[in-house]
Amino acid sequence: MSCREDSICTFTILEDDLMVVENVTEDPRFESRSDLLLELGIRSSMGANLVTPSGLVIGPLCVYDDEPRSFSAAEKAYLRDLASVAMDLIELHSRLDAAREVTL
Repeated sequence: MSCREDSICTFTILEDDLMVVENVTEDPRFESRSDLLLELGIRSSMGANLVTPSGLVIGPLCVYDDEPRSFSAAEKAYLRDLASVAMDLIELHSRLDAAREVTL
């Protein structure tokens, strides 16, 4: 069984920008976990953090592939945009919940 602190998500959260792993079998951070990642179908990964307006990272938005690969600048920009849109939706939902509580 894998611990959260050993996961790709944890390493992503520690990054200031994107975390890109082109091949988990060649990345020293995942040396001891590459077999498990391969079993899960994760050979390459890219993640962007979901960051609140106050700067709190609430988790990552990740994509992965079952083959080794590099990610283009356009793909990296697209994932950043998706993470930003996801955070906008999360924040909007939070504000709507707060507004409903006030009116009840």
